[in-house]
Formats: sequence, C-alpha cells, structure tokens
Amino acid sequence: MGKMARARAQAGEQEFPLPRGFVRFAEWRLEAKFTDWLLLFLLVLYSSAWLFAGLGAFFNGDPAFRLGRLVPRFPFGVQLLLVGAGVVLIHELLHVLLALVFRSRVAFSRGWIPGFLPLSAVPCGPLSRDGFISVLLLSPVLVMVTGLVLLSFPPGVRTLAWIGLSLNAAITGGDVWLTVRALTFPGESLIRFARGRFEVYAPGSLRKEKRPGRAEAWRAWFRLFSASFLVATALLTLLTFLLQRLDVSIPMWARSWTWGIALEALPDGDLGLHVGFWPPAILAGVLTWIWMSVRERRRKGKS
Repeated sequence: MGKMARARAQAGEQEFPLPRGFVRFAEWRLEAKFTDWLLLFLLVLYSSAWLFAGLGAFFNGDPAFRLGRLVPRFPFGVQLLLVGAGVVLIHELLHVLLALVFRSRVAFSRGWIPGFLPLSAVPCGPLSRDGFISVLLLSPVLVMVTGLVLLSFPPGVRTLAWIGLSLNAAITGGDVWLTVRALTFPGESLIRFARGRFEVYAPGSLRKEKRPGRAEAWRAWFRLFSASFLVATALLTLLTFLLQRLDVSIPMWARSWTWGIALEALPDGDLGLHVGFWPPAILAGVLTWIWMSVRERRRKGKS
C-alpha cells in the first residue's frame, strides 16, 4: 500500500502526461539570500545607468547625458515613480503574454526571489528548456530594444527611457539566474513550476544535470566587491559635489577618473549627467583583492 500511495502522490504532483521514457530529472526551489539579490540589484542598476547614459550621450553627440522633463510642470519624482512602475508592469506582462504564446500557464511568485519584485510572473510549463529560456529572456530584450530607440528622442523622453532601461536591466537578474540554472539541464528537458519549485523531466537514459560549481568561493568575493563598489561610488560622488561647491578646477583629463555621479551645466544651459564606472570599479577591485589576500594568508597561518 505504501508503494501504491507514493506512486499516486507522484502522479498527482505531475498533473500532465510525460513523454515516453521521461522521468523526473531534478528539482530546485526559489531560495537565495536577500542581501545577495539586493547587492546584485544595486550593482546592475548602477552599471546599467552608466552604460545607457553613455549610449544616450553618444547617440546624440552630447558631451554628457542630457537630462530633461517630459512634462515640465509635473513633479519629476512622480514621473520617475510612474516610469518605474510602468517598466515593471510591462516587463511582467510580457512574461505572461510570451508564456501564453508558448501555451503555458503562468504563476505569480510572492517574495523577492527569483527576481527583485514583490510579485514575479513565472511560466508554469511544462515547457521545453529552450522555450522556458525564451519566455524568460524575450521580455527584457523587447523592453531594452524599445528603450534604446527612445534614447534618440528629445531630452524629456530620453531621460525617462534611460531610467526605464536601467531598471529593466536590474530586475532582469532573476531571469538571468533562472536561465543559467536551466542551461545545466539537457536540451530535451521539460521544465515546469509548481508549489514554489521548478521540476525538470528528461529521458531516463541521460546523465544527471551538470551541477554548478561551488558558489561559496565567489559569493564572498562578490559581496565584498559589490559593497566596496557602492561605497566607493558614494564617496566619489560626495567628493565631486564638494569640489564643485568649492569651485575647485579639475583638469579635463582627470575628471573622468574622479567622477562618481556628477551634474554639470552644458553650454546651451541644459543639465548634463555624468555616471562614472571605472574609478569605483578599480577602487573596489583593489580593496577586494587586498582583503581576500590578507584573509587567505591568515587562514594559511592558522593552519
């Protein structure tokens, strides 16, 4: 009776007919540390802001990313919140529509995992591995392509597009994480989401999944580098602000190596935005390398 009960329970959990020869291959739950996701979110958000600000300035031939308001009389903070909420909704809605195109139901995962949102759309499947990845990645790609086109529009539209592009990239972290996890399974796999976990089915003749390497080795490095990068950015931004307030002239060749986030008046009177990337990245990289080297030496000394 025990074997029959387990068999019925397993059949009830599947709730869909398996192709001949397919067996349950693997499963994993949506588990991760909130601090890791938060650091990744902030790092990707800032890096994306740097990249898209540079592209916006390059597309329009400006020395800096030109800022502007779409609706001058409307508070900019409200416009920012509306754009942020709109990008998140469009991002998740595209997940839903793409899942329906692939004839898959959609579940809404509560919590901040696998992405950074209180509520994330997840394809239930069962979907082929490639179909699963397509549903995950096509949504952020479509939003990004639209935003890149809008970067060539007037400053008001361009500014909101830059904000949307940066936020879209930041919330794509969960999609990328799931994609990397799915790629560890064979191409013939079927993936579905049920009861807060992902289940993978594949032909029984195939080997088990390629296990990802141990994450602890790079997790400590990532945490330290991300935290150092954000602190260095804040300090450089404060330094830039103080130097501007004190009317200290910095040579042109050195400005790009002292910027965190800086605003300057362009020749025509508009406001330009500079987002520095390499100065905080280099500082964070050096600090991380020193700290990890010292810690490793201490471990060897104790052993």
